Amino acid sequence: MSRHPLPPIGFSCPYRDRFPHAEELSVRFLFHEYHRAHERERLAEQSRMDMVAEIRRLEAVNQEQAAEIDRLRAEVKTLRTAPFAKRKHKEGKRGTKEERNASKNGDIPK
Repeated sequence: MSRHPLPPIGFSCPYRDRFPHAEELSVRFLFHEYHRAHERERLAEQSRMDMVAEIRRLEAVNQEQAAEIDRLRAEVKTLRTAPFAKRKHKEGKRGTKEERNASKNGDIPK
C-alpha cells in the first residue's frame, strides 16, 4: 500500500511552525537562515579582506610616521648640540691657553 499524497483534512503538521529539536524555532526560519548562510559567509570574507587591506595601509602609515619621528629627533639633537660645537672649536671649553695660565698665576688676562 502506497502513501497518500495529501494530508488528511484538518491536519496540522507540528513541525511546520516550531521544531522541538531546534529550540522551538520555526522550520521556515531555519531553512531561510540556512539559505542565507552562503551570502553571509561571502560578506564576512569580503569584510575580512577589507580589514586586512586597512591594516596593511595603516602599517605603512605607521612606518612613515616612525621614519619622520626619527628624522625629527636627529634634527633636534643636531640643533641642540650645534651652538656648543661652534664654541668648542673657537676657544675650547675653558677659554684660551693664555687665559688659563693667567688665572693660575693670579694675573689679570689681557
